[in-house]
Amino acid sequence: MPEQIIRTNPLTLNASPNNPVSFDVTYNTANPSDPTLIGIGFRLHFNSQELDFTNLTNILPAPIPLGPQEQLETAQTDDGDPSTNSFVLYSWTDISSQWPGADKTYPVTLYTANFTALPAFDGTNINFTRSATASGYTFDAQPLQINLLTDTPPTISDITNQTTNEDTATAAIPFTIGDDQTPVADLQVTFTSSNTTLVPAANIALGGSGSDRNLTVTPAANQAGSSDITVTVTDGSNQATSDTFTLTVNPVNDLPTITDITNQTTAQNTATAAIPFTIGDVETPVADLQVAVTSDNSTLVPNTNIALGGAGSDRTLTVTPADNQSGTANITVTVTDADGGIATDTFALTVGTPNQPPTADADTVQGTQNTPVTIPVATLLDGDTDPENDPLSITAVSNPQNGTVELQNGNVIFTPTADFIGNGTFDYSLSDGINPPVTGNVTVEITAPTPAGITVTPDKGLTTSESGTTDTFTVKLDTQPTADVTIPVVSSNTAEGTVAPESLVFTSANWDTAQTVTVTGVADNTVDGDQAYTIELQAATSTDANYSGKDATDVQVTNTNIDVAPPAGITVAPTTGLTTDEAGKTATFTVKLDTQPTADVTIPVVSSNTAEGTVAPESLVFTSANWDTAQTVTVTGVADGIVDANQAYTIELQAATSTDANYSGKDATDVSVTNTNIDVAPPAGITVAPTTGLTTDEAGKTATFTVKLDTQPTADVTIPVVSSNTAEGTVAPESLVFTSANWDTAQTVTVTGVADNTVDGDQAYTIELQAATSTDANYSGKDATDVSVTNTNVDVAGITVAPTTGLTTDEFGKTATFTVKLDSQPTADVTIPVVSSNTAEGTAAPASLVFTSANWDTAQTVTVTGVADGIVDANQAYTIQLQAATSTDTNYSGQDATDVSVTNTNVDVPIDVGPSAGITVSPTTGLTTSESGTTATFTVKLDSQPTANVTIPVVSSNTAEGTASPASLVFTAANWNTAQTVTVTGVADNTVDGDQAYTIELQPAVSTDANYKGKNATDVQVTNTNTDTNTLPPPDEIDTLQGGEGADTFVLTGTPLTKPSIPSPTDFTEDQPNQLFGTDNDDVIIGSSGDETLLGFKGNDFLNGEGGGDQLFGGVDNDTLVGSSSDELLYGNKNSDLVFGGGGLDTLYGGQDDDTLTGESGSDLILGDKGNDVLYGVTDLGYTLISDFTPNQDVIQLTGSADNYRLTDAPAGTGVGTGIIRIDDQGNQQYIGVIEGVLMSQTSLTTSNFFQFV
Repeated sequence: MPEQIIRTNPLTLNASPNNPVSFDVTYNTANPSDPTLIGIGFRLHFNSQELDFTNLTNILPAPIPLGPQEQLETAQTDDGDPSTNSFVLYSWTDISSQWPGADKTYPVTLYTANFTALPAFDGTNINFTRSATASGYTFDAQPLQINLLTDTPPTISDITNQTTNEDTATAAIPFTIGDDQTPVADLQVTFTSSNTTLVPAANIALGGSGSDRNLTVTPAANQAGSSDITVTVTDGSNQATSDTFTLTVNPVNDLPTITDITNQTTAQNTATAAIPFTIGDVETPVADLQVAVTSDNSTLVPNTNIALGGAGSDRTLTVTPADNQSGTANITVTVTDADGGIATDTFALTVGTPNQPPTADADTVQGTQNTPVTIPVATLLDGDTDPENDPLSITAVSNPQNGTVELQNGNVIFTPTADFIGNGTFDYSLSDGINPPVTGNVTVEITAPTPAGITVTPDKGLTTSESGTTDTFTVKLDTQPTADVTIPVVSSNTAEGTVAPESLVFTSANWDTAQTVTVTGVADNTVDGDQAYTIELQAATSTDANYSGKDATDVQVTNTNIDVAPPAGITVAPTTGLTTDEAGKTATFTVKLDTQPTADVTIPVVSSNTAEGTVAPESLVFTSANWDTAQTVTVTGVADGIVDANQAYTIELQAATSTDANYSGKDATDVSVTNTNIDVAPPAGITVAPTTGLTTDEAGKTATFTVKLDTQPTADVTIPVVSSNTAEGTVAPESLVFTSANWDTAQTVTVTGVADNTVDGDQAYTIELQAATSTDANYSGKDATDVSVTNTNVDVAGITVAPTTGLTTDEFGKTATFTVKLDSQPTADVTIPVVSSNTAEGTAAPASLVFTSANWDTAQTVTVTGVADGIVDANQAYTIQLQAATSTDTNYSGQDATDVSVTNTNVDVPIDVGPSAGITVSPTTGLTTSESGTTATFTVKLDSQPTANVTIPVVSSNTAEGTASPASLVFTAANWNTAQTVTVTGVADNTVDGDQAYTIELQPAVSTDANYKGKNATDVQVTNTNTDTNTLPPPDEIDTLQGGEGADTFVLTGTPLTKPSIPSPTDFTEDQPNQLFGTDNDDVIIGSSGDETLLGFKGNDFLNGEGGGDQLFGGVDNDTLVGSSSDELLYGNKNSDLVFGGGGLDTLYGGQDDDTLTGESGSDLILGDKGNDVLYGVTDLGYTLISDFTPNQDVIQLTGSADNYRLTDAPAGTGVGTGIIRIDDQGNQQYIGVIEGVLMSQTSLTTSNFFQFV
C-alpha cells in the first residue's frame, strides 16, 4: 500500500536555551504511479516544558486551500512518548493542482516550524501522528531529535609578538575570531595594554569584519620600550577568550628641531639686527646642541661675519655683509644633537646696493604769448625715474630764461616775458629724499595766441533716410573763451530731418572737447525722391567779444526717400474649402487684380488632375478697364471609376503674361479643391503569371514572371519575394511595392539559377510570394500564388590532370611536376592513389590525393623524382598512374583519371675506373684587370664527386692591385661538377707604377673527404694594367730648391711671397763703373739697367738690381735683395735675409742663418745654405725640384689637404725621386714638385714629418 510520508529537515539538530529552533516539514508519497497529492492531516507533538511554539510559516505558494491549523491542544498519548504534552494540529490539501513545479516532483516542503528553546531546555524530541490520510495510503513519520548544545567559549587565533620603531605605528596585525553559538558579528573585541605610557589603550585601533579582524598599534610620541597587548573576545553568554602578544618599540634618535627663519634684507655695509630662532631636541638637552652657520656666498657674507647669540632654546644670529658688497647669500643654520642627528634651516639674505640718485627727464611744454603757463608738478615728474622707486618731489625752481618761474601749490608757473615768442627755459631740483637733488630742465615753447573760431566736422556729405536713420557731425571751439559760448542748432526743413541737441554750450573748461550733433531723417509718406536740407549753426551768443556773433559753417544733409507705389498683386477668393464630386458637382472662385495694369494681363487656369476635376474658363484676361472686376472660375468634378476615396487636387493660376513689367510673371495663389469619391471598390486580389513551368540552370540562366494588383489600393502594398532554396535559385527584386498609381502595372520578378558545383540532377524549388503588408485592410495579409521553378543541373563529375605528357626526370634526381583537381564538387571525400609504373626509374609524391567538398577545385601538385639505376640503359619511359578514385559519392567512385607519361634521362656511362680527385681551374693565366676597376673571371670545379663538402679559400696576393670575389668556394656532392665563377677586380693605387703582376691563390682545400682534404688547385696569374701617368705637359719653369743645413721649409703651393716696394736710394758710390757699394749702415742700393754688382756690406740693406744681369751681395745683417728680369746671382750672406729672384734664370743663395728665398718667374736655383730657411718654388707654370730633402728635418708646405694631391714616381729624366701632383676640383692634374733621392715608398702624404698642409 502506498504511503504518505512526513519528515523534518534536518532529522536532528542542536539548540541551546533561550535561542530559536526552526526546521522544515516535508511531504512525500511512495506511489510513483500516482503522485497526485490529495491531502493529509497530522499532529506535531512537543514538550512545552522544553520548547515554546512560535508559528508555522507557509512554504507553498498562495493560495493554500487549507492552511495550517496552528492549534495547541492537550497532549495525546498516541505518539507513544510521555514527555510530549502538547501538539500542533496540521493539515494540507492540494486543490486545483496548486503545486510547486510543473512536474510536481517529490519531496516538497510544506511549512517551516518555529519554536524557542526555554531556559530549562536540555534536549527533547518532536513526534508526528496522523489525523487524516488519503484513501488507500498509509502514514509514515520519523521523530526529530533536538540535542542540547553546550555553550563553548569564543576562539581567537594566536598573534605573534610585534616590533616597531619609536613614533611609528605597526602595520595592520591580522587575527581571526569565532564562536559556535554567537554570530561573529555579535562578538565583542576589547584591548588592554600593560604599559599605557608606551601604548595608551586609545592608540589601539580595531579593523576588519566578520571573523577576519586586525588591529593597528600606535606608540605614544617619543616613547620606547615594550608592552603586553591583550586582545579579548567575548560572546553572547559572556564567555571570553584572550590572546596576549608583546609589542617592542625600538628607540630611535629624534632629530633636533629649528624654527623657520624668514628671508632677510639689509642695506650695503649694514649689519642685520639680531635674527631670532628656536632650537630643541627630545633626547639631547638644548645646552648640548651644537649650532653652526654657513654662507654659500663668502664674497658677500664670509662665515666669520656671522655671529651667534642667545642661550638655551632661544638663539639669535647677526650677519654683517662684507664692505661695499651687494647681492644675495643663502645662510644655512645647522643644529646637531648628541647622536649626530641634524636639522637645518636656510634663509636668503639680500644686501642692497647704495641708494642711487634719481634721473630727471628733459621736459617740453607749450604756452601762449603774454599768458602764464601753469605746469602741474606731477606732469614734470611723469618722465623722471629713480632706481629704487623712491618717491620723488620738486624742491625748487631756478634759472628762468625769457620769463620768470615760481613753485606754487603743487604747480610750476612760468610767466613769459611780455610779447615774447620763442623758447623759454628753467631748471628744477629733483629729490628722492635721500640723495642730493639733481637738476632737471624744462623748455617752454611760447607761440602766438590762436584766433577765435568754430570747427565743424564734417560740414557736408551727411545722409539720413525717411526710415529714421541718423548721421552725426561734431563742433568745438578753436580757442578757450573767457565766457560761455552758446550756438543754436536748427534744421532748415524739419519735414526732412530734425536735430539734437538744439543748442551747444562751450565753457572755458570744455571748449576744445568736440560735441556731437545727431541728425535724424523724417518720413513724409510721399514719393518725392531724395531731399537736400541744411543744419544751420546760427550765430553764437557770448559775453566773450571774440565769440559773440561768431557764425559757424552750416552742415549739408540729404534725406533719402523710401516711399514707393503700392505693389501689383492678384486677389483670389476663396483659395481653400472648395468641393466637387464624381457626379459632376461644381464649385467656383473669383479673381481680380489689385492695381490697374498698363497693358492686358492674361492668367492661365489649369487643373492639376483633370481625372478629378476640370476648370472653365481656361484663362482670364484683365485690362486697364476691368482690372478691379472679379472674374469667376467654375470647377467641375470628374468620375474616375476608381474606389480611391476623396481626392485632393489644385486649380493652378499660372504665371501671368503681360507687357506690364509689374504683372509679367506674377503668380497668383492656387485654389485647393476636393473631389468626393462615389465609386464602390471591387474585391482586392493579386495576379501572378505564370505560376508554373519556369526553368533556370546552374550556368545562371534566368526566368521571369509578373505580378500586379487587381484593384487600386488605398495605401502602398508590399509583397516580399523569397526563394525557397537560394542554393538553387535567387530572386530579384526581393520585394514588390504597389501604390495607388502603379497598382495595375505588372512588375517583373527575375529568377536566376545558382551553380552548386554538385552533380545533383535537376532541382525543383519555389519562389514564394509571401503575405502582403499594407495599411489597406483589403490587401493586408493577402497571400499571392507561389511560382514553381526547376533549376537544371549542369555539373559533370570528372578529374583534370595537367600536363599528362612531356615530363622528364633524370638519374641525378631531377624532378618534374603535374597537377590534379576535380571538375565538380563531390558530396563526400574523393581519394585518388598515385603510383609509379617503375619505381626503379622514378617515384611519385604524395602517394595519394584527397579532395573534399572544400578543396575540390584547388589543384594539388604531384612531384615525380628520377631514380639512378647505375645501368647504362638509355632514356627510360615510365608512367605515373592515377588509379581509380574511391568515394561514397557515386559520381566519383571508380572515376579513373588520365595517367601521366614521364621519361627518365640516363646519365650512366661505361667506365673502368672512377675519376680521381682533382680541381679544374680555367683559365690560369692571361687574365688582366686595370686600375680603372675592370674585371676578369675564371671558373673552378671538382673533377669527381666528393663524399663531403669541399671549401677552397680564394685570396689575392696583392689587394692593392686586385681583389677576388667570392672569398671562398664551396662544392657539395650535388654541385661538384658545376663550374663556379671567381671575379677579379682591378684596384687603383694612384701611382705611376706600370703594369703589375699579381696572383689569385686557390689555397689548400678544406674537407673531411680525404681525397680532397689539402688538395691545392693551380693559382691564377693576373696583370693589373696601370692607368696612372706622369707624362703631363712639360712645365714652363723648373726651380731647383736646395735647403742646405738646417730644418728648411719648401713652399710649393699657396700665395707667392709679396715682393716689397722699392724705397728711395740712400748710399752708393760710382767710383768704379757698374759697382754699387753701401756703407756699414742700413743702405738702399738701386742698380740701373746694365750688368752691375751691388754690395750692401754691414747693416740691414735693401738691394734692387733693376735691369741687367746683376750680382747682389747683402753682406752682414738682415738684408733684402730684389733681382730683376735678367739672369742674376743674389747672395744674402749672414743673418736672416729676404731674397727675391725676379725674372730670368737666377741663382739665390741664402747664406748663413734663417733666410727666405723666392725665385719668382724663370727656372731658378735656390740654395738655402745654413740655417732654417724658407724656400718658395714655382706656383703656377712649372714645378719645383727639391734636391736635398732631409726626412724628419725638412718639411714640404702645401695648401689644402692630402685629398688634393697624389704621389708618383719622379718623371723621366729627373732621376730617382718622388713626384708630387696637384688635383683640382675638376680632376685636372699638374706636376708641382719632385723630391730627389726620396723614393715614393719612403713617404706618404699623410706623414707629418714630410708634408705640412695650410
